[in-house]
Amino acid sequence: MTPFEITNQAVEEVEENNKAYCDRLCAFAENWVKTQMKPFTADDLKKAFYNLGNAPPSQPSVFGVPFRKLSKRYLIFDTERTQKSTNPEAHQRPLRVWISKEYRYIQQSNATPNRNQISIFN
Repeated sequence: MTPFEITNQAVEEVEENNKAYCDRLCAFAENWVKTQMKPFTADDLKKAFYNLGNAPPSQPSVFGVPFRKLSKRYLIFDTERTQKSTNPEAHQRPLRVWISKEYRYIQQSNATPNRNQISIFN
C-alpha cells in the first residue's frame, strides 16, 4: 500500500467510526469555507465549529475528514504553505494552509496579467 492509500483508509475508518459527528462537521465545514476570504487552517475550522457550542470529538482526527472531502470536490485548495498550530495540545505542529474556491476566484480575478514580464515601452 502506498502512503496515500494508507491515509485514505485511515480517514475512511475515522469517518465510519464517528459517522454522526463527521456528517455534522462536514455540513458545517462546507458552508463555513464559502465565507472564508482569507487563508485558514484546521485550527480556524475547529474554533468556528466549537464556537457554535459543538463538543470536541472523541477522536480529534475527525477534522481531517472535511478537508479531504472538500479538497476532492475542489471547494478548498492547498496553498502549499504551513503554519504552526495555535492549539497548545498540538505543540506547534505544522498545519496546512487552505483557501476557499471563492477566495481563489477573487485572487485570480485580481491578478495582474504578465506581472513577471518587463515592458520597455512605458
